[in-house]
Amino acid sequence: MKETQDKERVAQSRKLFEQGEKYRQLKQYNQAIKCFRKSLNIVTVQPSAYAGLAMCYLNVSKINKARAEFNYAFQFSKYTVRSPDLKYNYAIFHRETGNINEAISYFKDLLTVDQPFNILGFYELLQLGYNFKSRTIREMKRLLRDSETNRFFKQYIYYAFGDYYRKEQNYKQSWLNYFRGNSLAYNKPQRDSRIEMLSKIKDSMVSFFNKKTFPEGFLDRFNDLLDVENKKLIVIMGMPRSGTTLVENIISTDKKVFGMGNIDAIPQLLTQLEDGKMVYECIQQDPRLLLKTAQKFMSHIMKMAKCSDYVKDDGDSITIYLDKSASNTFFLGYIFLMFPKTKVINCERRFLDNAMSIYMTKYDEPEYSWTSNLGDIIKYQKINNELMAHWSGVFNTNNQFLNVKYEELVADSAAVSRQIIEFCGLQWHDKYLNFHRNKRVFLTKNSFKVREPIRDKYIGVWKPYEQYIGELVSHAGHMNIE
Repeated sequence: MKETQDKERVAQSRKLFEQGEKYRQLKQYNQAIKCFRKSLNIVTVQPSAYAGLAMCYLNVSKINKARAEFNYAFQFSKYTVRSPDLKYNYAIFHRETGNINEAISYFKDLLTVDQPFNILGFYELLQLGYNFKSRTIREMKRLLRDSETNRFFKQYIYYAFGDYYRKEQNYKQSWLNYFRGNSLAYNKPQRDSRIEMLSKIKDSMVSFFNKKTFPEGFLDRFNDLLDVENKKLIVIMGMPRSGTTLVENIISTDKKVFGMGNIDAIPQLLTQLEDGKMVYECIQQDPRLLLKTAQKFMSHIMKMAKCSDYVKDDGDSITIYLDKSASNTFFLGYIFLMFPKTKVINCERRFLDNAMSIYMTKYDEPEYSWTSNLGDIIKYQKINNELMAHWSGVFNTNNQFLNVKYEELVADSAAVSRQIIEFCGLQWHDKYLNFHRNKRVFLTKNSFKVREPIRDKYIGVWKPYEQYIGELVSHAGHMNIE
C-alpha cells in the first residue's frame, strides 16, 4: 500500500515539475514558480526543480534568490545522480550575470557527459570564443555523422561549426555549416503560419490606425497613466541583431531606468482571447478594454521592478521603464493609445549585415521561425519596415521617435549615446560610455556581447559570404540598400 502511495506521490510531483517547465518555456515565470514549489512540497530531493526555480528567478532579475535555489540544487544533487542539466543551467546563470570565466568552466565540464549536454556545452563555448583542442572537434564531427544523434541537436553542432570556421576564416566551410543548420531548423508549416499571421496583423494595424481616424492631436485627449505616476515608457524597436540590447544597456546604466528586456507583456495581453476574439480586436468595438489592458501592464511592470535585485526602494525611484519586446512593433498603435507620451527608439542596421547576423544565430522560439531562411528574413524585414514607416507617419507628431543607426553608434559612440540619453530626458554623464560594466541581466541572444566595449568587428560580417547569399545581395541591390 505504502509503495503504491509513494509511486503516486512521485508521479504527481513529476507532473507538476513538467508543468513548471512548460510555463518556464512560455515565459510565465510566476506560474512556473508555483508548479516547481508544489512539486518540491511533494518530493523534496529534486535538483532539477530547484534549478528550474533558479532560472525563473534569473529571468525576473531576482539574482540572490536564483543563487540560493542553485545552492539547494547542488546540495541535493549529493543524494541523487548529478544532473548535467543542473551544470548547464548554472553555466547559463553565470554567463547572464557576467561571470564568463565561471560559465566557461561549467560548460567545459559538460563536454565529458552524454548527449545532448556535451553538444550544448560545445555550442555555448564557441559562442564565448573558447579555443578547442582538435580531439573535441573530431568528436563533434563524429556526432554529426552519427545517425543516432538527434536531428534537433545536430542543428547546434552545425551552427557551432559555422562560428568555428568563421573564426578560422574558412568562409566556405562556415557557410556550409550555417546553411545545413538552418536547413535542419527550417519548419515550413510553422514558418508559413507565422509569416501569414504577422502579415494579417500588419494589415489590420495599417487599416485601423490612420490619420483620418487618429488626426494630429488625437492622443492629447488621452491620459497617460504612467505620466500620472511621474513615470514614462520608452519602447526600443528594431530587427533582431540590430543593436536593441546595446541601446537598452546604455540607457539602463542610469539607476532611475528599469530595463525590462524582451518581456512581451503588451503583445501577450493584446492577443489573449476575449469572447472568441483577440483583445486588440475587441478594443476596436469596446475601448474600455484599453484602460483595463493598460492597468494590467502597469501592474505587471511595477511588480517586476519591485522584485528586481537591481532596483532599490521597491521601485519608487524608477522614472523610466524600457521595453524592447520585438513584437511591440505590431502593436505600437495600441501602446500609444494606452500611454500617449511613450517614446520610441527605432534601431536600424545595414540590411546585409543585419540579415546575415540573423541567419548565423540559432533561434529556437516559434516566433523566430522565419530566421532560418534568407527569403523569409527579407519578408519579415519588409513587414517590419512598412509598420515602422506607418507608425512614424501617424503618430510622430510630438517628436516621439528617434532612429538610431548601429553603424553610427559604433563609429561615434559618445555622440550617438548622448543623443539617445537626451532623447530619453536624462542628464548626460560619462558613465553611459561605460555601459559594458552594467551588472544587470540581459536575456537575449549573445547577450554577453553587450558587456564588451563597442567595437567595429560586427560591421561587414556579410562580405566574406557574398558569393553564397545572392538572394540577399539581389534584394539589397533592387532596394538600393546595403
